[in-house]
Amino acid sequence: HGNVLSGYFGTAKTALFRFIEKLSSRHTDAIIAISKSQKAELAALKVCDESKIEIVRLGFELEPFAAMARPEQAVAASKRIRAELGIPMAVPVVGIAARLTTIKRIDRFIRAAAQVRDSSPDAHFLIVGDGELRAELEQLTAELGLTKRVIFAGWRKDMPELYAAMDVVALTSDNEGTPVTLIEAMAAGKAVVSTDVGGVKDLIEDGLSGRIVANGDELAETALALLSDKQERDRLGREACEFANAQYSFARLRSDIDALYSRLLQDKAVRI
Repeated sequence: HGNVLSGYFGTAKTALFRFIEKLSSRHTDAIIAISKSQKAELAALKVCDESKIEIVRLGFELEPFAAMARPEQAVAASKRIRAELGIPMAVPVVGIAARLTTIKRIDRFIRAAAQVRDSSPDAHFLIVGDGELRAELEQLTAELGLTKRVIFAGWRKDMPELYAAMDVVALTSDNEGTPVTLIEAMAAGKAVVSTDVGGVKDLIEDGLSGRIVANGDELAETALALLSDKQERDRLGREACEFANAQYSFARLRSDIDALYSRLLQDKAVRI
């Protein structure tokens, strides 16, 4: 759902991957981009002729997440998760779900957590995921005096219930395609706040279905504002839920892929 053609590797390795993609594109009828932003990025990188790039948005079975937008189910799930992780029901929780790797910038999330903690001492922060930077990030957490407030939950399969336990869901990456975690959180009716990367603007209309920020300071400020305003969180969550479940369903994805392959096959038959 993203690409490794910029920002992931050093200069030589990135150049190699771009060369491979360009070579492959000569024998390709269509290249699928998952957002307008990604299509523009691929075109700018000159991976292939822009006319070959087709936009097909992601699609998922979102019902388990949408169920968490129903108050009675959300409360029950939140109670279970918070009890398991030692988080009191009455405290606010900001969460993130991501691989603990450089590009995801979990360090930015932790530093923002320290700023939020200064104004909201009872706030807790939930990090779902694992990766090669876990020890380093745990050390940063300790250095900032957040050990009792930041929970590293590791890899989990019960993501719908975990979102239910969060009041605000963040994304802090330096590079993304279309972030799946944002789609899931939005489908679960959560207020989301994200850095302005990749296809985030195709998901979030700032101020309507979520919030987009430029850096860690803005992330902390926005999270604080949302934690103190339940009415605004609920409004953003409702808009996000409606959008995600309508635009990113598996049924819609299946229909789009079917239509693309049918058209490509038809075009082949005409040329033959």
